[in-house]
Amino acid sequence: MGSPRSLVIVGTSHVSRESVKKVIELIKQEKPDVLAVELCPTRLALLSNVKGLSWRPRATGLIEFLANLLELAYGFREGVFPGEEMAVAVAEASKQGIPVCPVDLDIREIMSRVNRVSMLERLKFMFFAVMAMLASPSMGEVKGDSLLKLISEFKREFPSMYKVLIEERNNRMVNAVKNLFNAGYRKVMLITGLGHIPGLLEFLRKLSLNFKVKVVRTI
Repeated sequence: MGSPRSLVIVGTSHVSRESVKKVIELIKQEKPDVLAVELCPTRLALLSNVKGLSWRPRATGLIEFLANLLELAYGFREGVFPGEEMAVAVAEASKQGIPVCPVDLDIREIMSRVNRVSMLERLKFMFFAVMAMLASPSMGEVKGDSLLKLISEFKREFPSMYKVLIEERNNRMVNAVKNLFNAGYRKVMLITGLGHIPGLLEFLRKLSLNFKVKVVRTI
C-alpha cells in the first residue's frame, strides 16, 4: 500500500502578487507528485519564464481581446503579469523535478465555443466586464462569500458564457485529474483560478472519490 491519494486544489488570482508568492510556498510545502495547471499546452508554451516576458495576448475574437486587456489592467494594479502565478509554479515544479500537466481545454476550442454564444449575451458580457473593471476593487478584495456571490450572479446573468468559461472547463479539469490518479500519481496539486473552485468541488462531489481533497486559497 502506498501513501493515501490526495488532491490539493490551489485557488489563485491570475493578477495577484500574493498568489505569485504563495504558489511557490505551497509547492515546497505540499511536495506533489505532479502539478496540474489551468492551462492548455498552447498557453503553457507561452509561459516560458518566471517573469512572463514571453506572454503575449493572442486574441482570436473581441471577447478574448477584451479579456486580455482586463487582465493587463488588473495586473498593472497589482504589479504582476497576467498568469505570472502559473509561470512561477511551472518554474518551481521544474526546479524540483515535478512533472507539469496542462489540464484545461485548448484556448482555441474555448474561443470557438464562446463565438457560438448568442451575440446579445456576448455584447452584454463585454459591457458588464468593462463596467466592472472601471468600478471594481483590487482582485485581492474579492474572496469568500463575495466570490460565491459573483459566480452566482455571473451564472444567472450569462448562462451560456458561464457554461463555456467555467462549467465545461471544470469538467475537463476534473476528468484530467482523474486520469492523473489512474496513471499512478498519489498526490496531485491543481492550480486554478479562484472562480473555478466552487464548480470543481461540485463536480467532485458527484464522484465516488477514492482520494482526499484539500482546498487552499491564495488571496
